[in-house]
Amino acid sequence: MQNKRFLIIVTKAPAGSDAGPLALDSALAAAAFDQPVTLLCQDEGVWQLANTQDTALLGSKATLPTFGLLELYGVEQLWVCADSLQGFGLKAENLAHQPTPVAREQILQAMREADHVWVF
Repeated sequence: MQNKRFLIIVTKAPAGSDAGPLALDSALAAAAFDQPVTLLCQDEGVWQLANTQDTALLGSKATLPTFGLLELYGVEQLWVCADSLQGFGLKAENLAHQPTPVAREQILQAMREADHVWVF
């Protein structure tokens, strides 16, 4: 099987959306087939990685621990949009799983280089 580069972007907060679990499932599935995957949390999606989540209040299953499995499954990169972090007043230390903050220019370059871009 020829490798195809995947850029999977989650743009929605954990509350009120299945975007996080769908993005994670997609990333893990692609990586299980040895495809290079980058998972990016952008816009409200940066809240997917907030280490202060209390899903009991939301009445939903926590997806934050699943982000910790990405490396185990071979997902090469976990990125977070630096501009989105700044827009919400978040800092890297407010996030779990140590994502790499990236600038919009790097995101645009990754979008141009990816074979598949999926946005959730």
